[in-house]
Amino acid sequence: MFFKKRMQVAILVGLSLISITAVAKSDFYIAPFGSYLKPDSDTKAFDGFGAGLALGQEINDYLNVEIRGFWQKYDNNYACCNSTTINLQGNSELTGGTLDIQWFLLRDELSPYIVAAVGGVNTAYKMNGTVVGKSVASSVDTTSFIFESGV
Repeated sequence: MFFKKRMQVAILVGLSLISITAVAKSDFYIAPFGSYLKPDSDTKAFDGFGAGLALGQEINDYLNVEIRGFWQKYDNNYACCNSTTINLQGNSELTGGTLDIQWFLLRDELSPYIVAAVGGVNTAYKMNGTVVGKSVASSVDTTSFIFESGV
């Protein structure tokens, strides 16, 4: 299990470092990426992995525009109240996309930039288990607006 997780992390790190230039003259690019989720203990969630793909274009020396799609999956465990009579487990799957604007401070070997993104995410949650000996199954599917920013 430990080796499998390390291999998954290594593959995702490798994917996140790959950038494929589609047509150098037009300044379009395709950028696959990987993600890793490490939730805190309050969320009742476990580590998860994801992936995505961005299609972008360099507008000028300072500005890029990207359309980015992503997918993320992680498991949940809702053992309640330190009780053996309630055992609920499930998984969450996030899929979505954003429109990103990237403003580059400089373009060199090191190219720091500021990014702002708007988009949407669909959260699909499935849960099953037992409550006081009875089987339960539930699923929730919801869509939300997202905004991201960073340096």
